[in-house]
Amino acid sequence: MIMWQILVGTIGLFVYLYLSWRVLRNNYKEEDVAAFGWISLLTYLLGSRLAYGFIYWGVWSENPTKWLEFWKIGESSVIGGYLLWISMAWLVATDRGWKFFSLAEDNLWLLLWLNGVFFTFLYLTANIIVFLGMSLICGNFYYIIPALICGVGLGILGGERNS
Repeated sequence: MIMWQILVGTIGLFVYLYLSWRVLRNNYKEEDVAAFGWISLLTYLLGSRLAYGFIYWGVWSENPTKWLEFWKIGESSVIGGYLLWISMAWLVATDRGWKFFSLAEDNLWLLLWLNGVFFTFLYLTANIIVFLGMSLICGNFYYIIPALICGVGLGILGGERNS
C-alpha cells in the first residue's frame, strides 16, 4: 500500500509541475514559472503536514522530527496545505507584480475548458463516479458530499442547457 502511495505521489508531483509550466509559460518568464512550481509544491506538502500536526496536537510529541515527514500522505491535511498554497501564491504574485486573480485563472486551466458544456458534463460525471467509488472503497461516507455537490452542478448545467 505504501509503495502505491509513493508511486501516485511521485507521478502527481511531476504532472503538477508539468501542467503548471505548460499553462503559465506563455504569460510569465520560464524561470519564474519553474520557481513558482517548485515553491508551491513544497509549500503545499509542508503546509498539509503542519496543519495535520496542529489539528491533532500531540500526535508526534515523542519525536518532533516527524513534523517534517511530509511524504506520509495518510498524515496530511489537504485543506491546510491548500490554504498555505493560496497564501504563498498571493505572496509570489504581489512580489513579482503579477495580478493574483489573473495568476489563479491561468494556473487553474480547468476554468478555461469548463466553458464547453460537454466537457463540464464529463468532468462533473467523472467526479461523481470517483467520489462515490471512494466512499464505497474506503467506507468513509464523507466522500458523498462532493459527489452531491457535483450532482447539483449537473442539475444546474441541465437547467442552463434547457433554458
